[in-house]
Amino acid sequence: MEVTPLLQKVGGILFWIGSVKHSFIVPKNESWDAVMIVKYPSIKNFLSMVTSKEYKIVSDHRLAALEDSRLYCVNSNFKPKF
Repeated sequence: MEVTPLLQKVGGILFWIGSVKHSFIVPKNESWDAVMIVKYPSIKNFLSMVTSKEYKIVSDHRLAALEDSRLYCVNSNFKPKF
């Protein structure tokens, strides 16, 4: 992955990647073939990476290769109460 050195530069790590076998609660006509979780030390680090000139080059390749994608920012400190 071309983005790996950029992730490392801002302290990010590829935490998990996997293929989607089944989707259960999704909008009609929407399906996914892969999911990736990347962990960053902070939103500031993430923004530093995605606004860099180096990322612009990598993201052009990414956008050309993907039909669609989603990006979610989640709080890893969430503790469910059940």
